[in-house]
Amino acid sequence: MMLDPQRARKNSGPTRSRLATSNAWLKQRVLLALAFAVVLVGCQFTFISPYDQQTDIGVTALQKEVDGLLDQLTQTPVPSYASLQATYVDIHSQLNSLYSRNQLREKNSQTVAQLAALAKEIDDLEGLHGKGQIIPAMVAKPTPNNVDGGPARASLDQTFRAILKLEITKKETAGAN
Repeated sequence: MMLDPQRARKNSGPTRSRLATSNAWLKQRVLLALAFAVVLVGCQFTFISPYDQQTDIGVTALQKEVDGLLDQLTQTPVPSYASLQATYVDIHSQLNSLYSRNQLREKNSQTVAQLAALAKEIDDLEGLHGKGQIIPAMVAKPTPNNVDGGPARASLDQTFRAILKLEITKKETAGAN
């Protein structure tokens, strides 16, 4: 059986039209990939809520109020729970307002969790105070010999710092963009 040379050439490899089609397809894919890359570079992905000045100011004000309460609890004798109950109510009111505000903001679960942890710490402090189990050393201010202060104060300060650090980081990140 004899093979036709022209037929053999057609079946022996890619023809110019196949190569042209292949090259056009490749160019389209490369251009599409480049366009997609440009869109991605231009897009900003946010995984956390933006900075909120009211949260920053509110947490700072709340920290001052809690510090004032802790200062009162360092007195000897420790003031009665009844004498400071209005202070606890005010602290809870401020905290609930901050918590509600931050729950409504999208992508803000980290701040909400930190505020919930703060609320638990304040509830625990109030519970101990209500039972008469607060001693001044628990809420003592930091000193050169005790840089953290009492354990309750140190824990509350750490939580406040974490919340404020997150808001400051949000602010700095927004300024960088």
